[in-house]
Amino acid sequence: SERTRPRDLYDVINLFRHDEFEISPAVLRDVIKQKSDFKGIEFPTLAALQSHKDELFSDWQNMLAHQLPQLPPVESFWDSLDDFFSWLNDKFTRTTLTVHPQTDLGETVRMPVGSIRLPGRSSAFLEVIRFAGGNRLCVELDYTNQKGERRPRVIEPYSLRRTKDDNLLLMSVEVSTGKPKSYRVDQIQGAKMTNQTFNPKYQIELTPTLSVIAPALSRSRQITSGKSLTIKKANKSKSFGTKLIYIYRCPACSKKFERSKNNSSLNEHKNETGQRCWGRSGIYEGSKYK
Repeated sequence: SERTRPRDLYDVINLFRHDEFEISPAVLRDVIKQKSDFKGIEFPTLAALQSHKDELFSDWQNMLAHQLPQLPPVESFWDSLDDFFSWLNDKFTRTTLTVHPQTDLGETVRMPVGSIRLPGRSSAFLEVIRFAGGNRLCVELDYTNQKGERRPRVIEPYSLRRTKDDNLLLMSVEVSTGKPKSYRVDQIQGAKMTNQTFNPKYQIELTPTLSVIAPALSRSRQITSGKSLTIKKANKSKSFGTKLIYIYRCPACSKKFERSKNNSSLNEHKNETGQRCWGRSGIYEGSKYK
């Protein structure tokens, strides 16, 4: 590939890790091949990227630290490329993890963080937990138990569950013991991300429910520039408008953006709690005429 920017590595691996990433390897190979052929470059391989590894590692901090609330170690993303390329070439099947074992504690909550209300409190710390889970980072919880004892706990975050008596629970694995653990959200005083990564033992169900399906190539699609795939305007109708609009959703706060160009980059924006959102690359949701 001619692009070896840290943001590209971050975005590709984040999508690959997503539990609802539904595009097939064959479709993605076709997209990449047509884009590579158009630009006159070789189909990207892990071996070809190896020569750019040192440059990418050195740029990771400078190019990403200001865009994210916590910069994950570059090694955890680079090491995932082997599985990604194996999957892309039909040599690797991703294992479907089971859900957190304490399923009897309530239904899974996958609504946007900003819509979760805590009486008399901000729920902003839940976005910290959600971001950490998506980036495979452990979280240090400031937690007060039922006895009033307050001490930090370092955990792997997995999901939120709503119990029958309307308590919200954070399902996790306690790092010190390696055992599944649940924490009442109303007893969490705060949360901060650590630099400690983890390999998921269960499904991470912290993002809002969605279907991450990259647009497949078809005869109605053609490559019209070196930067994007553009849908050919066909069967236009005045009742549906004549201007094609691309819709992208922020993976962090679920806010949707309409674009006149097929560009996934997101401007700085705020989430529903009024906090600065870390999302900078949108997920394609579809298109419409306007």
